[in-house]
Amino acid sequence: MRVAAFNVMLAGTFGLATGAQAQPSPSFHAACADEPTLASWCPAQLSREGWSLKYKTESPPDLMDAHWRYEVWIREQLAVVCALVDGRGGVRVNACTELSEVDR
Repeated sequence: MRVAAFNVMLAGTFGLATGAQAQPSPSFHAACADEPTLASWCPAQLSREGWSLKYKTESPPDLMDAHWRYEVWIREQLAVVCALVDGRGGVRVNACTELSEVDR
């Protein structure tokens, strides 16, 4: 249940973030040509551009009906979260969006 609620919240974040925030690098919107994957972003290209993978989590490999992968990439003062969520109904989320720093 927690995963489903998080997925809904994350999907809402991706939907709301497109207009007001700056867009991330084009490599966050281009799958790797030489690495077959469902993900819409290319980690190899991001690394070459100076981005570092700071956080990552994936679904357990033995989970049958769902799969998820979340990554947080950083470069200087910028942070981008990428998510790939799929299951029986197909891919639900496959996108990256820039994060905004929260004032304390």
